[in-house]
Amino acid sequence: MVPVAYGGGIVLMTVGEGAAQRSALWEAGDDAVVAILDGTGAVVGGANASFSRNANAVGGRAVFRVAEDHCRYEVRELRDGDGSPWRLRREPFVAFSPDGNAVLATDALSEHLVVRRASDGKRLRTFDVGRDTSAYGWEDADSVVFTCFRGASTLITRCSVSSGGCRQAAELPGTERIPQRIRRVG
Repeated sequence: MVPVAYGGGIVLMTVGEGAAQRSALWEAGDDAVVAILDGTGAVVGGANASFSRNANAVGGRAVFRVAEDHCRYEVRELRDGDGSPWRLRREPFVAFSPDGNAVLATDALSEHLVVRRASDGKRLRTFDVGRDTSAYGWEDADSVVFTCFRGASTLITRCSVSSGGCRQAAELPGTERIPQRIRRVG
């Protein structure tokens, strides 16, 4: 069993390996899995929101791998174990926003960051980050940050989802001392 995300006292996890791998919810204080989420493959990531099955609770969302192709994922609502799933097609998942309302992904070539609404997959914003990006992620519910190299420096850029604007947040000199290129991570 591998825990993937936690919220509202419930753990979202992957159980098993290979063809027998399934996703599951584990409620705090219980000694058993609350529900095996049938029809879903490995869990890729969970929204930082409540995964409670209580009808009055806010439903969380999680991303499941749905095919052997590692670039195809399904975003599914977890309040009742199903919901309206939608797919990230050729956009590898990076992370949910801290409030769980948006999904950050990259395009197939990792030249753009794509922000989609978590509830229905509507594209909210696309940021051109270029091929020299080394890391990216959420700073807060409205800001995405990414790093890239320029000469011997690493640049940190902050982009606002609501406005679409980007600006350089910091420049870190001395990256020429790093013995090898930092591999791309989400």
